[in-house]
Amino acid sequence: MSIYDIIVTILIVITLIYGFILYYLKKNFRKQIIEIKRLINKLHGRRASELRKIRKRYIIFVILSGRNFTKKEIEDTVRETFTKYFGEQTLVKADPQLIYFEPSIQRGVIRTSHIYKDYVIASLGLIRKINDTPCLFIPLKTTGTIKRARKILYRLRRELQK
Repeated sequence: MSIYDIIVTILIVITLIYGFILYYLKKNFRKQIIEIKRLINKLHGRRASELRKIRKRYIIFVILSGRNFTKKEIEDTVRETFTKYFGEQTLVKADPQLIYFEPSIQRGVIRTSHIYKDYVIASLGLIRKINDTPCLFIPLKTTGTIKRARKILYRLRRELQK
């Protein structure tokens, strides 16, 4: 055996050892990443399957009062009441928006995220006055699409006209 053969054999052995070390580290690295993800999910109290896209909900409501209100008055009152009871951070996350309102029959639709739907419904129930005029907000129905919300409003309008 020549010196050349010995050097080649040593290089092959070193390459094999290096390959095994990389394989072992890569395998453990994957395990460590999986463990870190599991710990993060545990800290947040959620499983990976629960971390889903935030969906929108549409809340149909009616206002009972002796006076007709404008869209601006209602939107301001809903935001003020929500902030008063749940805080500004929750308001930003929930983002309740009055997207449709019919002043003639005092009915409308509020869009919010599905996580904070119950918060918005609760804040609607807590509204008793708009600009010192007594009123009562009654949430009628919650849907997942604006199309369905408009159908419900249309049906309610027809029933009111009968």
